[in-house]
Amino acid sequence: MTVWNGDPAALDEARRHFVDRAAELEKNHFYAAAIVLQLLLATLDHMITMLDKRLQAVREQLHRAPDTLDFATLTSRLRRLQSRWADFDRYSSAVRSAIVGIEAVPGMDPQGAAELNDYVEQVEDTEHRLHDRSGWASTILQDHAAAVAKRQADQINRLTLVSIIFLPLTFITGFFGMNFGWMTQSIGSADAFVLLGVILPTLCVALALVWLRRSMANRGKAPANDP
Repeated sequence: MTVWNGDPAALDEARRHFVDRAAELEKNHFYAAAIVLQLLLATLDHMITMLDKRLQAVREQLHRAPDTLDFATLTSRLRRLQSRWADFDRYSSAVRSAIVGIEAVPGMDPQGAAELNDYVEQVEDTEHRLHDRSGWASTILQDHAAAVAKRQADQINRLTLVSIIFLPLTFITGFFGMNFGWMTQSIGSADAFVLLGVILPTLCVALALVWLRRSMANRGKAPANDP
């Protein structure tokens, strides 16, 4: 009898292998118990394979379209994965403690002891695999956070460039928007409008663009520091 909380179809392969070995397993209860434990543990292989596919799909989506990923959903899935790994880690520790000195159990035969020790190794291997997947998920989450931070930094840089370009225009607009008496009397002609309202703002924008282009070119030509 087995108690299972999950998809019943996941046990089909374990049942098939158990039926194939049933005649041999009846001869030794310890050997039979070890084989059943190994068959149940093998059902996690399919889950780990599906987990690898999901992690690979998320990694490809992160490189292709990082904006489509939901940070909250990724964080929630990572926490669930870490919780499962922590549960399995506790189970692995309990299994290692239980199998210590298993050869001294009354009625234990060498074959049963060997299979139980092999089960311990399989549990440890599964634990390491889950730990690796947890690390991969954490790396994906960090890459996603870095991509979001980079995108925000690029947006801030673009806004900064726009503000630098239009900063002289803002100053000119603010300055000539002051209704001083001497200003309104001195620059009320059409020539002053063309000079101060058209040529000067255009010249300011052109000079700002030239300065930004030279600054970016000099930054690109700057030699790297020697290690």
